[in-house]
Amino acid sequence: MMGKYKEVYDRRWSSSCGTKDDDIFALENPVRQVEFFYYNYNVFISRVLSEVLGDCSGKKLLEIGCGRATSSIYQALKLGISVVPTDYSEEALKIAKKNLRKYGVVADPKKEDLYHMSFDDESFDAVISLGVMEHIEEPEMAYREMQRVLKKGGVMISMNVPECPDNIQRIAIPINRMLIKLERFFSKKESKPWLDKESRSKTADVYRSTLRGEEFARVVKKSGFNAIRAVEVNSFPTIDPVPEYLDRLIVKFYKVVMMFREITLRMENPFVCSARNSRAHFIVAHKGDRK
Repeated sequence: MMGKYKEVYDRRWSSSCGTKDDDIFALENPVRQVEFFYYNYNVFISRVLSEVLGDCSGKKLLEIGCGRATSSIYQALKLGISVVPTDYSEEALKIAKKNLRKYGVVADPKKEDLYHMSFDDESFDAVISLGVMEHIEEPEMAYREMQRVLKKGGVMISMNVPECPDNIQRIAIPINRMLIKLERFFSKKESKPWLDKESRSKTADVYRSTLRGEEFARVVKKSGFNAIRAVEVNSFPTIDPVPEYLDRLIVKFYKVVMMFREITLRMENPFVCSARNSRAHFIVAHKGDRK
């Protein structure tokens, strides 16, 4: 699975170990930008799981490419669902194990190849992935494997961050370039060296798909899933690198924008947005008939 990029991901996770980047979990009140983004991704997933599965106690969730295990931890604590975090990077699994212990979630992270997982057919009630499938060069094959391990009536939730240079992150690129220069001047080094040097919003030097939500949905349909929908989310740019106090101020501003959208525009989920400005999308799909 993505063998030629394995060293890149291992270096990325190894570099972040012991830094603030190795734990971005927030159960209720995110204060950093990355926490804000993942908190809202997790809230979306939690709502879908509750809608489809009802009471999640006694149910099993598989997370593909868990990284820090942020979503597994959130869903376990929020819904009481049993989680199985997986990744193919040993360095990521080290961080995942540390975070699971930190937040008291009982789970056994496993090293898995997404194309050929070791689980039996129909082992899980839900399968999720966050920021993974845009890096898969053969997504249909990978989605077929997810469909195999999912129980009938189960749900697959895939959050993807495709390569879209014209999304909302475009407005932050010149700002981030200036911030990088300032950081190098004052500190003589660069924080988060694994990030793309232009946008500062994604891992550099790896494959990234250009497929948008509806295009990913068509791939998922070919893999055998039913009742598929694509939802565009996250119209907030990442401003980075910034000092902690400014990071917190940016998040406070984003929360105000969310509140404005919810109250004034009467949006049920103010994190949802148009495809024009979205930085990510969710694919929600089911195994078996569902209206």
